[in-house]
Amino acid sequence: LEEGDEEAWLRVQDEANQPWGGITPGTFERAFGNASLLNGRSWFVVDPDGNDVANASAWMRTEDENAGLVHWVAVLSRCQGKGIGKALMTQVTNRLSEEYSTAYLNTGSARIAAVKVYLDFGFLPDMEKDKAEEGWAEVRRNLRHPALGNG
Repeated sequence: LEEGDEEAWLRVQDEANQPWGGITPGTFERAFGNASLLNGRSWFVVDPDGNDVANASAWMRTEDENAGLVHWVAVLSRCQGKGIGKALMTQVTNRLSEEYSTAYLNTGSARIAAVKVYLDFGFLPDMEKDKAEEGWAEVRRNLRHPALGNG
């Protein structure tokens, strides 16, 4: 991501997050603050027609400066199931591993396809979060996976 790419980021995030809503220009500012820090930490995937269809960022975790953060992964619905999310996660986790020994991410329990990718990459549930039992019970009902003890 380079300076000036905020609008493209917002378009992808807004379309990918339609079921959950709430993506506004302020979302980018709250998520990243200074866009110049994103150089080498954020990537777009472009389709053959030159349209941005996905993006993700390898960010820093504000509450723990020794840990990285998989941040704002989004793949447009028409492009899901093609390995784009896995490719972005590979890029993000490779970048994070250059700087951190630990990485975190946040997502919602309704994002089952994304949760599967994250579990496949070795991320595990944080059961100390508020309503973790409730959220992960929902995920277990909708996803069978060895990391959840049901696959």
